[in-house]
Amino acid sequence: MEEDANASVPLVKEEMDQLINYRIHLSTDKPIYRSGDKVYFRGVVLHALTLKPHVKTELGRHLSQCPIELTIESPSGDKVFTTNLNCGADSVISGFWTIPKEQVGGDYKAKLTWKFENFPGAEREFNVRSFKSPRVQTQIKFQKKGYGLGEEVVATLNVRRAVEVPKVALISASARIDGKEIFIQEGCTLNEAGDVAVRFNLPNVITSGEGTLSFRIIDGGVVESASKTIPILLQKVKIEVYPEGGYLVEGCPSRFYIEALTRSGDPADVQAYIVQEDDESVVGQVKTVHEGRGKAVFTPLPGKSYHLKVYTPSGIIDTIPLPSPKSEGVVLTSCSDTYEPSENKISFVLFSTRCTKVEISLFKSHFELDNQTIDLKAREPTQVSLESNGAIGVLRVTVNENSVPIVERIVFKHTSKVLNISVHPTKKSYWPYGTVAFDVETKDENGKPISAYVGITVTDDSVLEMVDKRKQVPRLPEMALLEDEVDHLNDCSFYFYHKEENANEAIDLLLGTQGWRRFVLQDSAKRDASKADDLAAVSPRFARRVVPENQMVQKGTLQIVEEHAMDEDEKKMIAEARARLANTKGKKAKRKSKQKALEEARRMEALQRRRGLLPRPALTECQETVREFAFVNRFEVGDRSVFSETLFWNACSKTNDQGRHLVTFDLNDSVTSFRVWVDGFSGEGHLGSSSTLIEPREPFYLEPKIPLDVFDGDFERLEVALVNNQQQQTNGDIHTLDSYVTIGDSEECQTRLETKLNNTKLKEGQNTEIQVVLRNISKDSLPITMAVIGFPGGLEPRIDKLKEMVKSGQIDFYETLGHKIALYWRFVAPEEVKTLLIDVVAAVPGRYTGPASSTYLYYTNELTWWVEELKVEIEA
Repeated sequence: MEEDANASVPLVKEEMDQLINYRIHLSTDKPIYRSGDKVYFRGVVLHALTLKPHVKTELGRHLSQCPIELTIESPSGDKVFTTNLNCGADSVISGFWTIPKEQVGGDYKAKLTWKFENFPGAEREFNVRSFKSPRVQTQIKFQKKGYGLGEEVVATLNVRRAVEVPKVALISASARIDGKEIFIQEGCTLNEAGDVAVRFNLPNVITSGEGTLSFRIIDGGVVESASKTIPILLQKVKIEVYPEGGYLVEGCPSRFYIEALTRSGDPADVQAYIVQEDDESVVGQVKTVHEGRGKAVFTPLPGKSYHLKVYTPSGIIDTIPLPSPKSEGVVLTSCSDTYEPSENKISFVLFSTRCTKVEISLFKSHFELDNQTIDLKAREPTQVSLESNGAIGVLRVTVNENSVPIVERIVFKHTSKVLNISVHPTKKSYWPYGTVAFDVETKDENGKPISAYVGITVTDDSVLEMVDKRKQVPRLPEMALLEDEVDHLNDCSFYFYHKEENANEAIDLLLGTQGWRRFVLQDSAKRDASKADDLAAVSPRFARRVVPENQMVQKGTLQIVEEHAMDEDEKKMIAEARARLANTKGKKAKRKSKQKALEEARRMEALQRRRGLLPRPALTECQETVREFAFVNRFEVGDRSVFSETLFWNACSKTNDQGRHLVTFDLNDSVTSFRVWVDGFSGEGHLGSSSTLIEPREPFYLEPKIPLDVFDGDFERLEVALVNNQQQQTNGDIHTLDSYVTIGDSEECQTRLETKLNNTKLKEGQNTEIQVVLRNISKDSLPITMAVIGFPGGLEPRIDKLKEMVKSGQIDFYETLGHKIALYWRFVAPEEVKTLLIDVVAAVPGRYTGPASSTYLYYTNELTWWVEELKVEIEA
């Protein structure tokens, strides 16, 4: 009963002091939604230093009574939905929003915020639009991030069906620059991995620089297209320069980072010289490595200015000025790109233009880990090593001179606490509308089972793949270890999961650009009255922020300003509660102190509610704790009609002491790939993420190869594949029905056509003729006139005879189109009759029916006269 009574009491000051140490990491079940869909939200609350979940406050309570607000903002920034949520005992917040049918499309933003001023929250963007899930998944990747005039463009298209790589697919590629088609390639084929590469050269003259590479994929009867903007760097490229620590300093080896972007804001690959402006001498060079980012080191000379001159790609005219070097100052350089878990010391090199005493401190968020006071000698490097004391992720080092911060940068230390998550389906294959069961297994970095909290999402993979891979949202490890400290995090899977060769360098480049900061002096009289900047060293995403020295939080301390929301009684009450809590001794005293604090908290709640400072509880659709959504099929056999995209969503499940948790849900009618995403955390700060595919298939089905274009009168023979996904053999009969397509003749057509095969039964190798009679039934002369003659398979036309007909003037020219021959006349006289014999040879034994023949004027093919198909029997 006492616990229930405590649950109704809001947090007091001591508990709020704890809350500031935690961060929320927000995710959704998928990135794209339609109106009417439900958006599922999951917020994981982890300690900023230890990455452990919240356990209990100083009063022995969970975060369930911390007021948390979920807000949805529209593309225009208007609030379209707001509700209150609670954080469970498992340190997870969950909720959903049903998108109204009338909601406009665009990029929406979800925000989770504590209802205390300046407490760090979380946000996540998602997109609302109308779309159709593609049956063929595609991704286009350019070999480089930028191309100049005349350079060769190399791009790779990856194609896969919902359940496999197409074995036979027709691919065509085309590129358009400045509205003109400069490249066409037909008949491309996929390799075993589903990739096809194309190469073409850009023109030597480009005006607007707008270019698109497009692919058309024909997989049986399915046609999909994929396109991507070509990263053309035309005369200009945007390059941002970020000196390490904040400034370049004359006479000191200075490192700087760059980030190169195309006109559309995508990363660009560049190489540039570092040029001294007065004599145009080259003093170094810089090259981008990942996401358009690179770094270089050089020593600025006194009184000199420098700029970057891009030499790759070619054609970049403008130069990029480097920040003006300071005549005096301190340079801070990290000794390593990243630091391994076993490296407890984080090392830096300090270089000063003068003798001075500085204090260098290492922080994780607002927690100070170590600090040293160092005497720097002029023009001599000094190496300093600071103890990280087990902290991981992004660490911040700040150098103070006379209690004033002068330079700062962030570095990354890898974690040793890895949560290895694996998914084990109980069956090898699944059918649509069946039931899926799989085990989620969690182990620590040593392979030992560990109990952990996992979030599970099962979503149609084709929807996830609609987002470019480099722009897909991060999972929990990237959120907790990187995302909060940078401006934006793209290509997030590159840094941890694939162990890329230059992954550590890529992390350093990310922090050196998106996590860059510097200090500038500012008149205290102009200081903003708001408290927002007081949290500059605490709040996430403060990259590129200019923070006045007198606003920096020193040594990780943070004072919560409470006077603006309290009267004198409340201030006195909090002071007394704080004093009693500090002086408690023994179990009895602690119990009495706890009860007193709770009573005083109830009184404060009543005072604040009376003054309108706390909202009264108002239940909404989303206020309930949402834990699990599992799709349940309709259990009806019949037409396939249920195609839900998210089949299963669970904000938090706990694996047992053996590290296992069983998940079950029903599949829908979709024959597609479903991506199972599992990420989680342990009570000791382990983080991990994993994914796998579930590919339901029909047990037995027919797959016809349907032609893309069917014309009136065509006779089509379809190639049909029989696919048996069952383990046992299946026997049966197949019945076919021959037919041809016809829509009907147009009486307005001014020509008439007759065709006849002289012999319908032939021996292999025997010759025969097709009689063709074309009549102009009008009393007018006709311009370009066509007769398209269909002939049966097994027959081959004699091209030499067709050429003789052109020479003799019987026809003006001809064209072969599969089992059709198109005959052209530039001019047909009034009521003229043209009679022809087309020689053909019986080449392949069998019975054949050809496509229908037709005649029309070249410019009015909608007015067509059709002739029934020809048939032939060829004996061996």
